[in-house]
Amino acid sequence: MMKDVTAKPEFPRRALIAFVTRAERVGPRPYGRTSFEFDGIDVEVSDDDLERSIASPDVVEPFASVRAVTTERRFKKKFGFVPQEGDWVELKIRPRFWDGETIAFHAQLTPDGYVQHSRGVLEDARLLFGRDEEPKAPQPVGASVAPLLQKATKVAQLCQFPSGAAGQLAKARNILQALAAVKDVQVRDVGQASFISFLDAKGKVLGHFDAGWPISYNAHTAPARAPAITGTAPVILSHWDWDHLHGYYRCKALQSVQWLTPVQVMGPGASKIATQLHAKSLLIGYSGAAVLTVGGATLLQCTGPARLNDNGLSLALTLASQLTALLVGDAGYDALGSWPMGKTFDYLVVTHHGADFTGTVPTATLAANRGIISVGYKNIYKHPRTSATKQHRTAGWNLERTSRIGTIPRGDKVLS
Repeated sequence: MMKDVTAKPEFPRRALIAFVTRAERVGPRPYGRTSFEFDGIDVEVSDDDLERSIASPDVVEPFASVRAVTTERRFKKKFGFVPQEGDWVELKIRPRFWDGETIAFHAQLTPDGYVQHSRGVLEDARLLFGRDEEPKAPQPVGASVAPLLQKATKVAQLCQFPSGAAGQLAKARNILQALAAVKDVQVRDVGQASFISFLDAKGKVLGHFDAGWPISYNAHTAPARAPAITGTAPVILSHWDWDHLHGYYRCKALQSVQWLTPVQVMGPGASKIATQLHAKSLLIGYSGAAVLTVGGATLLQCTGPARLNDNGLSLALTLASQLTALLVGDAGYDALGSWPMGKTFDYLVVTHHGADFTGTVPTATLAANRGIISVGYKNIYKHPRTSATKQHRTAGWNLERTSRIGTIPRGDKVLS
């Protein structure tokens, strides 16, 4: 009998091959803790079943997300390295037996996404290969290590962006052309996530920029209901991070629309989405010019370091009002290249939910200068950061949040 993965979870004993999706400090230096997050698949999945597991929408049990919370110093002391975004690691987790162990949270993938988690410990972690290393056949090593490295190499190769989906420039242009009639930019309140929709004068949705929903670690920040998405409007994805794409599971209609995305390496769970979209000819990987302008829409290929946040896609859009909006996902402003230099914008969706960032904040016009922070109340990352909001206000932005703040209730923000 198949295990019911939607039941109230118990923390498992489990070994995973995992991709490091986040390594974000959540406390002040030098002793602040870091949230390390991993997108993983069971070590015990056979070589023959790896490809089927990633490709099949019906196979969810081997996939999990793990979050470990500790200081970088303690992680290195215990496990011998500090995970960096883009690394591949082996993780071993188990229930908690005593105090003083490395706290870990485990979220099982279900048909509705990563909706529940439980608390245990990270028993062991091992760096398999770093983010700057190409997956390759391992050199001769110990008998117990060689099979694991071989399997990890196969997992990493399966998680490369589907090559047949890249370079579809005509389809990318068509998606941008459809945004010519945008009247409203609706920054949806989805808690600690990002989900932006573009509407015409009649309220028809023309497209989305990101389609996020909190995974279970930030489930307490989510609204009571996910957005009611219908129709075939496409998604432009800033980067392959769960709080920007988890709506794929929460809004089922999004499983049947086109996704224009950056060409990035990703973890097993995210690769599962990419593979399924590609199988339905719905995945469009942008690998064109650094700047692609079609009508009033400009797509930017971010040029930051080789990490998910900074080498994805950003979008600038001129609305029917002739006011301009800049949407950057989680990219640092210095990752936008030279295109925004000297330009001013009327609207800005602030980078990375108001987290600390790199680069100079784009300049606001005097006409509108509304800066929106898509954020969840009391999220685990402590966004937005005071230092970040101060820099945006200094650059002339009047900031608003989708979360509650003081007596101001949570809710969508509409830019027109």
